[in-house]
Amino acid sequence: MKDLTDVELMELAAQGREDAFACLVEKYKDILLNFFLRKGVSYADGQDLAQRTFLRLWKYRTKYEP
Repeated sequence: MKDLTDVELMELAAQGREDAFACLVEKYKDILLNFFLRKGVSYADGQDLAQRTFLRLWKYRTKYEP
């Protein structure tokens, strides 16, 4: 799975493949958390915001367009 591009992983996730989505989360969770931390958000709030971001991405995965 790790040899697939982000677009390919997202297309699989759009089909309901949780393992593909998990690869994207693993790849971007620290990057996203660091983004929030650089904006001055606390660590706990940053984790919450990152989780909300991924939940929203999962919810709207079928609307993904590369």
